[in-house]
Amino acid sequence: MAGLYRVSGFTALLLTSVICDANDMSYGRDAALIGTPSGVHQYVSPAHKTIGYDRPLLLASSDSGMYSSEISYLRHNTALDPYRLGSDGLSSLSYGFSRRWDISELHLLSMVSDRDRYMHGAVSFGQFTMALATGSGRGAFTADNSYRGIDPYFFHGGSNASFSFNGSSIAYSLSDDVLVHAGAMTMHAARLEDRRASHVGVSNDRFAATFTSLKRGREAMGSAVDLGLRVGTAQLNFQQLRAATGAYTKRLSFWSPLSARRAVQVNLASSDNPLYQNGENRVILSVMGVIGRTRGAALHAADEPEPVDSQTKAKKRNKVLIITGVAVAGAAAIGSSGSKSKDETPRFATQNAAGFDAVNAINPTSVRENREHGGWVYRNADGSYGRTPAVAGQVAQIDLVPAFEFVPEGTSLAASYHTHGGPDPRFDNENFSPQDVIADRSLGVDGYLGTPAGFLKWHQHRTGEIVTLSRVAN
Repeated sequence: MAGLYRVSGFTALLLTSVICDANDMSYGRDAALIGTPSGVHQYVSPAHKTIGYDRPLLLASSDSGMYSSEISYLRHNTALDPYRLGSDGLSSLSYGFSRRWDISELHLLSMVSDRDRYMHGAVSFGQFTMALATGSGRGAFTADNSYRGIDPYFFHGGSNASFSFNGSSIAYSLSDDVLVHAGAMTMHAARLEDRRASHVGVSNDRFAATFTSLKRGREAMGSAVDLGLRVGTAQLNFQQLRAATGAYTKRLSFWSPLSARRAVQVNLASSDNPLYQNGENRVILSVMGVIGRTRGAALHAADEPEPVDSQTKAKKRNKVLIITGVAVAGAAAIGSSGSKSKDETPRFATQNAAGFDAVNAINPTSVRENREHGGWVYRNADGSYGRTPAVAGQVAQIDLVPAFEFVPEGTSLAASYHTHGGPDPRFDNENFSPQDVIADRSLGVDGYLGTPAGFLKWHQHRTGEIVTLSRVAN
């Protein structure tokens, strides 16, 4: 098995051959991995293992005709899936309940995982199913399986912020096997803009298509496209998630049984994020051979004629709304952090690189205006660094407190940065002032200083050492 090697600014290729029990392939057919810039992601080794699959376990079920219920447990094999926010393992427990009447049906679903909560309620009558959903989580939406294998840090560096969401959707059966659906979901988080995902789609027994529009506040932040096609026993899937910043990931997967106990899966993924400091583009190919009981038998069974009554169509509509509802929540969490500055700010592999970029950009303005400018360097959840936009101060003073009002939610404060304006005989503008050093120590952060002569100086709060790192624009 070949590993995925990170070469910043170049294309990376992964070619994998895996033999495993096909029972593990019940969930998550996309095995392509999307990488992060060299030296940034602290949770992934240089050579990635192939993605793990989820194995659902049915704990109990009952169906009396009028009532039906089901309890299932799902363990996410994060030992083989490095993009689960650094967790060793995640699990979820779900409970579904249905109550049937002559012409209507009630559906309820509750899903609880290590980090997320998801509740779904729907009513079916005639050709319609209407659903409401609500939930909560932290960071990425890990209950979602539609975007597994995509690095949750790829688009915006990850976030540890807690969020809640709610939404509604509707599905309508055009015929026995064709249905259309649409809906919207809004995600809320403290000190962050609301993220909204609106989706429309159509599906039948062999084809499915869903388009999702993503917004942050009132501003468009991206889109998602999901396509699926079944030909005989083979399945072909395409998925694209694109951000307004130009970052995108595309995945194409093909799965086909070779016999009752053998199957093959091929995955191809391409991604690019121009906000990485040195640029980043990756193309990843994985090939999997499967030995064990395959899904072929289930697919053949699906090809056999079955009675299409109102209950069958209601179940199908409800299932589509559940899958789509969870998927759009995952797309909103992955596509944006909820902070415009964090989504659109370049990401740096080191704290010093972020400090240099911040000071180098604002120091000429500071020297020209002869007043201080400054801001903060923060650490993202993936270990990369970002910086806040510089704010203007006075000739010999700048107010950057309280710091939490400046840095995005879900990040940690790493360092301050500021400039000292132009040459001024009244002040020692080429060096940190005692007040600068005391302020950094009180907050437990480092400090970066841009001087009128064009030097970048770094105060290390743990040791008290001050060093000159490099030249900057002045």
